[in-house]
Amino acid sequence: MPEERAAPETGAHRTEEEQKQDRKGKNMTIVITDNCVNDTAAYLPLAKAFVEDAGNDKGCHGMKICTDPERPDHVVFLSRWDSREDFMAHVQGPSFAKHIPGMSPYYVSGTDTFLEEVQETL
Repeated sequence: MPEERAAPETGAHRTEEEQKQDRKGKNMTIVITDNCVNDTAAYLPLAKAFVEDAGNDKGCHGMKICTDPERPDHVVFLSRWDSREDFMAHVQGPSFAKHIPGMSPYYVSGTDTFLEEVQETL
């Protein structure tokens, strides 16, 4: 079950149903960030701390870290956003500024893929 998060404008806790109502009629943006890293063991704890903070960024509805045993040098972030603009603001925001300098020594290359989620029937 998703963890409830405070609404940025009011600070009140919002239920999953309230969040669904806010998204009604909107398509969520899914971002797949596939990073090649040179030391997965060192990178993963830093990535987990980043995800914990990034999950509180405006418009973020969750971020997960995935790995693939067949590509051990890749770490993939899956995230859901209200919009591409919210993701781009996140890239320029405090979570990025706080965590990326520590993650950078292990980063080799990466790609972002943007997908639009098919609208849910509520």
